[in-house]
Amino acid sequence: MRPFVLDGPINAECFLAYVEQILVPVLRKGDTVILDNLSSHKN
Repeated sequence: MRPFVLDGPINAECFLAYVEQILVPVLRKGDTVILDNLSSHKN
């Protein structure tokens, strides 16, 4: 997986962009994604 670098704090908009553009395309059936309670994960 390639890195996703932001110049500043992550927010919900940036996190969603990461999920859609970086994470989802490389996930395969059976993969597990674990999220914590970071506020940007709750959008």
